[in-house]
Amino acid sequence: SLISGKHKMVILYCLMEYQPVRFNELKRYLGKISDKTLSQNLKELEGDELVRRKVYPQIPPKVEHSLPNQNRQ
Repeated sequence: SLISGKHKMVILYCLMEYQPVRFNELKRYLGKISDKTLSQNLKELEGDELVRRKVYPQIPPKVEHSLPNQNRQ
């Protein structure tokens, strides 16, 4: 299943409600989750094309996560 796992549904819900979301914001929304677990879940969801990762070329680095194909205003 694409969304199996303890945190994936909650991650997708947070992205639906608050997108775009940066890593530390998402970590705050989820509560107790390690950086490694969150990063792994985001990579898996991105690989399954359920999450989009946008990297901004700036210093310090800025990365936002969102749901794909969402119309923005």
